Amino acid sequence: RWCAAANGGSELAAVGGRVHETLAMKRLTASLWSEQADTEAFQKFLAVVNSAGAAPPERPSPGAPGEVAAYAKRAYMAVLDVGGRGGGSLLRTLDMSSGALLRVCDVATGPIAQYNQAAAPGERIAVGDFVMAVQGAGGASEEALRLLRDGGGRLEVSMRRPACFPAKLEKLGRQLGMEVSFNMANKSMAVSRICDGGALAAYNQGAAPERRVQPGDLVVGVNSKRGSAIELQAELLRSEVLELEVSRPA
Repeated sequence: RWCAAANGGSELAAVGGRVHETLAMKRLTASLWSEQADTEAFQKFLAVVNSAGAAPPERPSPGAPGEVAAYAKRAYMAVLDVGGRGGGSLLRTLDMSSGALLRVCDVATGPIAQYNQAAAPGERIAVGDFVMAVQGAGGASEEALRLLRDGGGRLEVSMRRPACFPAKLEKLGRQLGMEVSFNMANKSMAVSRICDGGALAAYNQGAAPERRVQPGDLVVGVNSKRGSAIELQAELLRSEVLELEVSRPA
């Protein structure tokens, strides 16, 4: 059920899915199912979540550049200087999928790193933050992507911190019942559809409203593991029990 093909130097992989072109990027839609055993690290994460009683901010990996100990604001404005070269280097620091949002996946290079050097601690861009608008153009709209790709000079970018929660699923002989979309360079998968009769739909029926997985949410970790979207997908295939780490704007 794992298919791979080389196209322009990029590997495309799918599980019972289809590869399609959107906004001149390779994107993947796939139906996925699987599960894996608990880990001590994820149990500690769950303990923090349960004690807080609400979805906590998403954490960068320990020691990651740009890690913020505490978020003073959920929403903030960042002015990024992309100079006269356009925003190509900025686009490479963002996860892009068929969803309506862009997610920061790298703060160590490019205009984001330059902005963080001068920004106040509570307004530094962190891994996992969401781009809500660029010069007033919303999210991952064609206009926002055009500005990020071609725009020179200074760009006003509306940002929002993430909220992250765990979703524990058991297949019990069922498919996971989740369609996702991602670019090959992504470090997250966007949920594009939840199928009736699957393990995810069963989880949603018993979950609190704020912990239900919805189309547009991002899966940023599986069984306490993070990495490329392909690695997350592979982890989904390995187990009958899954701990999904789901992220959305706070």
